[in-house]
Order: sequence, then structure tokens, then C-alpha cells
Amino acid sequence: MITVKVMHPDAGYDGDKERIKQLEPNIHYEVACIDMGQSHTDVFLVGMKNCFNSVNFEFYEDKKLINIFSDKRFNPYLD
Repeated sequence: MITVKVMHPDAGYDGDKERIKQLEPNIHYEVACIDMGQSHTDVFLVGMKNCFNSVNFEFYEDKKLINIFSDKRFNPYLD
């Protein structure tokens, strides 16, 4: 299971900073989907309608820190 924790609430665009206020810091939230683009990555969380900017989070797999940007499962630009 992939989860995220809010670690960088002041990162991103103004809209990102507002949306991230919905979430509590240091709580693991389950990820429903990661949509990685060339210059922006949207993170969809289980039970939430809006997406979030990946810059606000640290990512975990089974509670272990991971880098989604260097992982082919999440980054479609790696081959």
C-alpha cells in the first residue's frame, strides 16, 4: 500500500497550499492514484474528491520512505 504524509505544506502554487490545509501533518493517507506528468504530479487520496500536488508529500510503501520519481511503477517516463 502506498501512503503519503504532508511534509511540505508551503510548497507549490497558492491553490496547492490551500487544498493541503484539509489534511493533518504526520498522518499517513492512503493513495488511490498517482498521475505523473512532465512538470506536475497529481496525487489522489482514498476518500477525497480533489487531487493534491506531489510536492506537498513524502511517499511511503508499507511505512518505508520511497521515491516515486525514480520508480518505474509511478514514473511513466522511465524506461
